[in-house]
Amino acid sequence: MDRVNVIYTQTIWRDNEEDVGFTNMGFMVKNILVHTSATKIANVYNMHYNMEFDGWDAGTLLQRFSELQGSDNYCLVHLFTYQGFKGGVLGLGYIASPRPATSGGICGVRKRNIAFSFTRSGRQLYVCSASSVKGKTVFFNTALSSARSFYGGPVVTREADLVTAHELGHNWGSLHDPASPECSPKLREGGPYLMYLYSVSGYDPNNKVFSPCSRRAIKAVLVEKSLLCFTEPQPSFCGNQRIEEGEECDVGLAGESNEDVCCSANCKLKPSAQCSGESAECPDQIFMPDGTPCLDEGECRSGECVSFCERQDINMAPCICENVTESCYRCCRASSAGECQPFLTGPNKSVKLTLADGTRCIQGYCKGAVCKREVQDIIEYMWDIIEKLDINGAVKLLRNNIVGVVIILTLMVWVPAGIVVHRIDKKMKQERDEEERWKMGDRFAIDDNRITKVKRIQYIHLPKPAPTV
Repeated sequence: MDRVNVIYTQTIWRDNEEDVGFTNMGFMVKNILVHTSATKIANVYNMHYNMEFDGWDAGTLLQRFSELQGSDNYCLVHLFTYQGFKGGVLGLGYIASPRPATSGGICGVRKRNIAFSFTRSGRQLYVCSASSVKGKTVFFNTALSSARSFYGGPVVTREADLVTAHELGHNWGSLHDPASPECSPKLREGGPYLMYLYSVSGYDPNNKVFSPCSRRAIKAVLVEKSLLCFTEPQPSFCGNQRIEEGEECDVGLAGESNEDVCCSANCKLKPSAQCSGESAECPDQIFMPDGTPCLDEGECRSGECVSFCERQDINMAPCICENVTESCYRCCRASSAGECQPFLTGPNKSVKLTLADGTRCIQGYCKGAVCKREVQDIIEYMWDIIEKLDINGAVKLLRNNIVGVVIILTLMVWVPAGIVVHRIDKKMKQERDEEERWKMGDRFAIDDNRITKVKRIQYIHLPKPAPTV
């Protein structure tokens, strides 16, 4: 969170370069809850976000986490997990809206299951940051991020930081960046920004900063909601499992409930506390030797795992090829401003190296050397479509869900047509039935009268004509 916090505090949230905007807006950890083992559940209908289960999809897990941990005691509540989700999804978060009377994102402030009002600049505004689910008030000031890819491998720290920053960006009110030159520039122009539609690698300069579109969207939310839950930073906060200024210990929630044998609720050592005697301080870290292989074919250098392209025997800069057909090959460039190309090896420098399944590519993740479109966080996008429908968002939604759109449009045509045909058939049947009843009703003579009238008919015999000559 310290690394993510730097991204936020260094951003000026404003509409344009002349705008003063909001500055030094970031995060302070208030509480940390660490699950050291899976949570036992009584039955499958009482699912817990920490239960032992490998079949989670990101949306269901986030909803269950929101039901159990969403709270108006915190500005945001974030779940760090090691679940692998289908479609290459690494994170999910509810989007904040600049409209006060909406759920989702930062500043869940409601104490009861009703909305309350307050006045700002002569206007009365209504705040409703929670919703009722199964009769229970649920706060959607939540998000999650995973450090595990769908294919089981861990996500590198650089990418995990950006995933967390991306989902928190949704919580602060930013959608994905639109496909415009201003907010989704090409790689040669610095690459996509942090809130790009697909996960960014961190290789390009823009990957770690917010686009102008995101800064404008988040500023609009901060204008309406920052006063509801943002506070001045404090040098220390007892209960966040971090020993800070003025603290002797900090065990988080265990200290608040007085369960820890050594640390009190005010982050001081209890009178009966005794050290183990092994060491008063944590030992110094011992780094692996430089050149030791590490994650994703990289190597260790001064205690850090550098990428494949940055290895000493290659000495290039890492990148992701912009061409979709080449995006799942290992790509490098000679310098930060050089052209990104597939790295060639072999005797004739003609062999391309394929990236492992689950590795990020230009529009999602790799599978069998093909760049697959990742499943987007449709939950929060749908929230925005409901709250703020615009032509660009509608076009993007239609493009990304073409099969569903075709089905819906087909139903929109055939269902009304079927209803019309059914009503016409029903009306024609009623008319036929009425005609039959009219024919067989008392407007006609009864059978005996009909027979009597027939008996009174007289037949007249005419003489035969004379034969002709």
